[in-house]
Amino acid sequence: MFPGDSDVSSGTVTLKSVTAGLRLYTARASSPHPTTEIISSTTPGKIPLPVLHAASTLILHIPYSSDQSTTTTTLAINLFVNYTTSAGAFTFRLFPKITTVAALDVSVQDTIKQDAIWSKFWIKPITERPIQICGVELRGTERHDATAVLGQQAMALVSARHPLCAAYRVSVRAQASISDSDSETRRSEALNFQVEYRDIVEDAITEKVNKCGTS
Repeated sequence: MFPGDSDVSSGTVTLKSVTAGLRLYTARASSPHPTTEIISSTTPGKIPLPVLHAASTLILHIPYSSDQSTTTTTLAINLFVNYTTSAGAFTFRLFPKITTVAALDVSVQDTIKQDAIWSKFWIKPITERPIQICGVELRGTERHDATAVLGQQAMALVSARHPLCAAYRVSVRAQASISDSDSETRRSEALNFQVEYRDIVEDAITEKVNKCGTS
C-alpha cells in the first residue's frame, strides 16, 4: 500500500489471476506486522483492509500455488484497491508481473539412521551478492514430524562461499491406527521447507532512494 495524507477508514483489495493455473489463497492473507490483524474474507479474491492511519504502510502476504510452477518464472495478476477516506472513495489499479525465480539455491543431503531421516539443507545465493537469512523452517505433515537439530544463527549473512546449513530430524509420528487408504494418502504428502530472506543490497538502495527523496 502507498502512504497517503488521510486515514483509510475502510477498503478492499481485490486480486485476480491472469496467469493460467495460478491460484491465489486470499482467505489466508496475513501481515508480517504482529499488530496488524487481517480479517479473513469468505469472498474469493477479496481481502478487507483494516483501518490505516495517514502515512502508514501495509504489507500483505498471500499464499499461492501454480500448475506451472516448474516452467513459469513470472506471475501476472490484476490488483484493485477500493478505499474510503475523509476525502471520499477512491480506486487504485495495478497490473503487476511478479518474478518467481528465487534468489536462493538450496541443496539437500539426506542420511537414513535407524527409524529417522536426517536432512541437511545447504542455503546460498545464486549470485555472488550476499543475502541475509531471517528464518528457516521445515514443516512436518500429519504423518511425519520434523525437528530442528542444528541451531540457526539469527539473521545469518550468507554468500556463495559461506552457505548456511539447517539440519532436521524427520520421523514418523506415533499414531494409534491408520487405515490403508489414509496411509497411502499421507505417505505421498511432501514436507514444506521455507526460507525467509532479505536482499541487503536492495534494502540499501531503497533506503538511499528514500533518503534522497525526503532530503
